[in-house]
Amino acid sequence: NRNAAQVWAVGDQLQHDVFGEGRVTHLFGSGEKISIAVKFPGMGPKILDPRLAPIRRSN
Repeated sequence: NRNAAQVWAVGDQLQHDVFGEGRVTHLFGSGEKISIAVKFPGMGPKILDPRLAPIRRSN
């Protein structure tokens, strides 16, 4: 998966295929078992698995 090797950090902006533009607010876990909390304007916060979610970095 294209996101498995990416390192995410708080403050990163990303584009989600369904939710649109968002910003990483928290990281949970470590290594390949990481989840990210993303705030999407108008949609609120979502917890995503970057290995599975249809996301890409936008900043």
